Amino acid sequence: MRKFEFADHVVGFIVDSHIDVELVENVKDQVDSLLDKHQKISLYFEDNSQDTLDISAAFNDLSYEIAQRKRFNRIALVSDKSIMSFYSKVKSIFMTAEVRSFKNKDRLDALNWVSNGV
Repeated sequence: MRKFEFADHVVGFIVDSHIDVELVENVKDQVDSLLDKHQKISLYFEDNSQDTLDISAAFNDLSYEIAQRKRFNRIALVSDKSIMSFYSKVKSIFMTAEVRSFKNKDRLDALNWVSNGV
């Protein structure tokens, strides 16, 4: 997993490996560090892994983001997997943040969108 920050309030993660609970916990720790500095943040998450979505990891992620829902401004999920598009729709039901999914070919649009949502 690679992490990057491209604006004060925006953090991004690019994942090429299996998304499991351990990876989600790692992301949550890093997001918490940024939330210590900012009242609200935006999140970019790009999934390039070849694996299917781990339901335990998805539940762990969703429960965390629901608990922190007022602290997120925008969440961009970038993946060519249809399950990730569906997952972004599920997230949007529970979140106060704007949540959108993008195809990998549209990652620049996702970066632009997530960074301009302050």
